[in-house]
Amino acid sequence: MLLILTVLAASGCLERQAPAAEEEESTVDAGVETVAAKLLERELLVEPEGVPEILQIDEDYLDKMKEKYPAIYEGVEAGSYEVKFRNLLVIYDHEKDEIKKQYVLKSIEIGG
Repeated sequence: MLLILTVLAASGCLERQAPAAEEEESTVDAGVETVAAKLLERELLVEPEGVPEILQIDEDYLDKMKEKYPAIYEGVEAGSYEVKFRNLLVIYDHEKDEIKKQYVLKSIEIGG
């Protein structure tokens, strides 16, 4: 099961989104808040822009992404978190409290 959660990081504060199910509240929200808070304390390649999308990577998602983007997802383990800001992609291992990979994202305009 893919777990995609969005959190808002503004002025160092995090705002929780309502949980989908009551029993998930304690584990899901705490994990996402912890991931977001720890990343915001780190020195990242660039200042993150926008609201991050946080996804805990499972085996199925990892297999698909390794096929599509092998250079990015090679060496990534299931259970890690993919945190995508408008301008930054971070692969974070919450258990080891380590940023595994970071990529600056750039928008390009094609055509006229």
